[in-house]
Amino acid sequence: MKKITIIIYILSATLFFACKNTNTTNKDEKPIAQVYDKYLYYSDIKNLINYNTNSEDSQINVDNYIKKWIYQELLLKKAELNLSENELDVSRQIEKYRTRLIVNKYEQKIIHQKLDTIFTEKEINDYYKKYSNNFKLDKNIVKAIIVEIPRSAPNIWQIRKWLKSDTEKDMDKAKVYIHDHAKKFEDFNGNWINTTTLKSMIDIKTSRFDNYIKTRDYFEISDSLKIFIIKIDNKKLKNEISPLELVKNDIQKILITKRKQEMIERIEKEAYDDAIDNKKIVIYNKRKLKN
Repeated sequence: MKKITIIIYILSATLFFACKNTNTTNKDEKPIAQVYDKYLYYSDIKNLINYNTNSEDSQINVDNYIKKWIYQELLLKKAELNLSENELDVSRQIEKYRTRLIVNKYEQKIIHQKLDTIFTEKEINDYYKKYSNNFKLDKNIVKAIIVEIPRSAPNIWQIRKWLKSDTEKDMDKAKVYIHDHAKKFEDFNGNWINTTTLKSMIDIKTSRFDNYIKTRDYFEISDSLKIFIIKIDNKKLKNEISPLELVKNDIQKILITKRKQEMIERIEKEAYDDAIDNKKIVIYNKRKLKN
C-alpha cells in the first residue's frame, strides 16, 4: 500500500476573517488540508465560520470539520483500495437516492402549498371515539386541589366542611380561609396532572396515597405539625381512556400525517392519469396497470 501522506494547514482565525470576501476558486486557493490527492479549501468551510461569535469558537468548529473530513477521506481511500470493482459501483444506489430526494422535495413543496391543517371538532372527536383504545393512560391523572394547613390553624373543621361541599358559596369561604391560614395551596389551574406530581408536594411519608387516589375524592395526610388536604374533582386511572383534551394535539398530528399521505397518493395518481392521457407512458407487456 502506498504511504499515506496527510498535509494539514490550519488557518488562524485572522486568516479566516481576512478571506471572508475573497472569490478565489480552488485552483487559486491554498489548501487547508490534503489527504492523498484530495484537497480541502477555505471556500469549502467558510459557511462554518460564524462572525457573530468569538474567533476561538469559530476555530473549534473549523478544526472539528477538518478532522472529520480527513477521517472520511481516509476511510474512502481504504474502501477504494479494498472493495471490488462491482462493490464500488454505487451508481444505481446514487440514482435511486437522487430520485427519492427530488420526488420528496416536490411532494413536500406541494404539501406546503396546498395541505389544509385545520380540523373541525367533529373530525377530532370522531377519530378519538373510533380509536379510543389507542389513548389509554399509562399513569393515574387527576384534577385536584391540595392545601397544607398547620395543625395550629383555627377552626380546621370549617375548611374541611367547605372543601367537601360543591357549592360555589362554600368554595368562596374556603378560599378566604386558605388565604388567611394555609401554608400551601395549588389548584393546577384546573388542569390534569399525574398523581406522581401531586404526591411529590406532600412531604409526609405514607403508604396510603395510591389507594386513596383510587378510592376517595377527599382525603387527608397529616402528622403532628401539619395537615395536607387533597380534594379530587375528577380522576382517570391507569389503563383508562385519556381525556380528549390531553390527546387533542396528538390526534391533530395523526390527522395531518394521514392527509399528507392521501395528498401524496393523489399527486401520484394525477401524474399517472395525466401521463396516460398524453400517451407519455408505454408498458411493454400485455397486462394493463390498474388505476
